[in-house]
Amino acid sequence: MAEIYGVHMSRPPRSGEVEYMLSNVSEERRAKAQKYVKPDDAHRSLIAEYLIRAVIRSKLHLSNAEISFVSGPYGKPRVGGIPSFHFNIAHSGAWIVCAVDSAPVGIDVEEIKPMSFDVAQFFSEQEIRWLMSHQETARTSCFYDLWTLKESYIKWVGTGLSLPLNSFSIMLDGDAPVSVQPAELHGPCFLRQMDIAPGYKMAVCSTKDAAAEQIIIRSVDELLAGP
Repeated sequence: MAEIYGVHMSRPPRSGEVEYMLSNVSEERRAKAQKYVKPDDAHRSLIAEYLIRAVIRSKLHLSNAEISFVSGPYGKPRVGGIPSFHFNIAHSGAWIVCAVDSAPVGIDVEEIKPMSFDVAQFFSEQEIRWLMSHQETARTSCFYDLWTLKESYIKWVGTGLSLPLNSFSIMLDGDAPVSVQPAELHGPCFLRQMDIAPGYKMAVCSTKDAAAEQIIIRSVDELLAGP
């Protein structure tokens, strides 16, 4: 069963906490974080890896020094030497989330912001028709429904944007389960939306038809104080 974890960055990490995280993440993450111009971007990046490391330490009983990451052919990270452990990370606004499972999993979270619908041109024709069938006042929310579901699916597949956004359609049909067309594109999967906070949309794509009903939420203080 996919487990979902979230960290609410209700405050920015203090300088000492940033230094602590920098010393406890991978060299690649450290270099990436130090390249960001905006501190919040660096903080989200650091918290994202620190969160998955905390989950790995708890679930796999590894020390931080024993944790290593390897990348698939399209860059999706995995825990080195443990093929049965899969994870995926996403962050937006004040939220950093991760999903873990024993089979491939993808997750996306997005802060809902006013936007131009030009990006919708990358959706499939079926999705554009669905989006435009809604009242204008509802389209922003509907756009983020589609976007997070599509992103979680792409991240589940694990091939990044080499999978064109318009090569598949997310089917949202009332109370029916969310599905993907064509269904045989990358095999069976299960998509679901989860409520994390007002003003945000989140979606999870998993190989198994089971996912946690609740999100395990931690504050920055709780994350950094944990084992």
